[in-house]
Order: sequence, then C-alpha cells, then structure tokens
Amino acid sequence: VAGAAVAAITQHVGIRAGSVVLPLHHPARVAEEWSVVDNISQGRVGISFASGWQPNDFVLKPENFKDNKNVMLRNLEVVRQLWRGEAVTFENPLGEKVEIRTLPRPVQKELPYWVTSAGNPQTFIDAGRIGANVLTHLLGQTVEELGDKIAAYRKAYKEAGHAGPGYVSLMLHSFVAPDMGFVRKTVKQPLIDYLKTSLNLVKQYAWTFPAFKKREGMDTGQGSVDLQSLAPEEMDALMEYSFERYFEGSGLFGTPESCGAMIERIKAVGVDDVACLIDFGIDGD
Repeated sequence: VAGAAVAAITQHVGIRAGSVVLPLHHPARVAEEWSVVDNISQGRVGISFASGWQPNDFVLKPENFKDNKNVMLRNLEVVRQLWRGEAVTFENPLGEKVEIRTLPRPVQKELPYWVTSAGNPQTFIDAGRIGANVLTHLLGQTVEELGDKIAAYRKAYKEAGHAGPGYVSLMLHSFVAPDMGFVRKTVKQPLIDYLKTSLNLVKQYAWTFPAFKKREGMDTGQGSVDLQSLAPEEMDALMEYSFERYFEGSGLFGTPESCGAMIERIKAVGVDDVACLIDFGIDGD
C-alpha cells in the first residue's frame, strides 16, 4: 500500500520493498499486488524477500513458521513464475489441481529481487544459488564477517551458473552533516531509544533472532542472550556500549569525509549498494 502511494506521486525513484515476509502471504497475492504497483510506477518495482522470525507475525500463516526459510525460497520461485506470466498449479477447495495466472501483467518482464539476510551464512549461499541479490545489515555482524559471507555468496552464485557476480545491498543507519560533534549529539538518544525498542521487541523471542545472539557470556544455555535478567542500570550500560560500537563501526554517521571512509571499507568487502536507513527517530527537519 505504501509502495503504491509512493509510486503514484513520483516518476524516477525505484519502489523497493525491504522486505516482503513471503511465508506470511500467498505467492499469487504478492505477485498480483506488486504487479499493480509496477503498473502505477511504470516499471519501477523491486522486492526483497524475507523468511520472517517473530512468531507473533505468523498469526497470518501459523503453518509456515516451522519451515519459514524453505517456504520463502520455494514461494519466491512461484512469485517469479507468476510475474513472468507463467501458469502455476495450485489446489482449490474441492481438491482439484488448477492452473493459475495472475493479473494485471506487470510492466517489467522479470522481477528485480533480493533475499534479506540478518547474517546467516547459509542464507547468503542460498541467495547465490538461486541467483538473487542480497539485502543485509550490520546488526549482529561486523564488516569483516560480512565480507566472508559475501565471498560465499559470490562463489555459490558463480557455481550455479548465473551471469555476473551478483549484487549486495547493505542497510546502514545514516546521518551525515559537516560537523562530527553535531552528528553525535543529534543521533545519540534517538539511536539508543531505537536500539532499546529493538531489544524489547526480541526479549521474549531472542533465541529466534540471530542479530542479538551474543557470542560469549550472558548465555542461557540455548546460545541466546538472557536480556530479561538485566537490571535497569545494566541495560543502560549495555545501551551506551551498543551505541558507541554501532556509531563507530556499523552505521553511516559523521561528516562526508568520515562516511566516505566507511563506504570504501564496505566496498572493499564486496558491497555494491547502500540502503540508507533514516527510521531511527531523528527529527524530520
């Protein structure tokens, strides 16, 4: 719905979804609805597909939660087939196999598509195998770790026989200004609040979300972080530490010069494209 609204009032900007959690939807609906947006935008749509992780989201499709990754990979191919105009066989309520095509036809003959990864190396390999682009972030992985995963992605992409090297888009929280002190002052509290919100979101289900798994210490025995045991002052200290780590090495915060250095750093490990995230609470003006 948001994509359609943006498409209707713009002429040149790409309308990309990051991300469609495919296991929550029927692939025919995804193909049909995004084809409508492709028509409104005259061919500017691109979709990144995700497998989902938050159990409560799966009230829409509870049966898909246990095998969400494979459901995403399987239905991604179905969406692409329908997008091309191919007939796909589904079962109707009478138990009959019926061939379905979706309408309206999109403007683009092939759907530009990404697979979203929170950092699982296997997701990078799977994306390479099927010839998808990759959309990822630096929550829970370092630039160096990302470089290893990109290398595995490119290898799988090449071994599967796809043309070209593949394409990697990296999401980075971003705020750029002439003065570093102004940048730090502007982003610090909004970013801490943002990280707190993210932590609260995953407290109950931390074990399902790889971005907040800690490598050592605070281990519950399941390889996950026991966030609920933290005292308020401990949480504040963790947030302060997390902000400093994130500000210094995981975002696009600073002057054009310092941010240029970050761009060179991620470029060196194989990133092709930066998606600047501006959703962390700074004032719109």
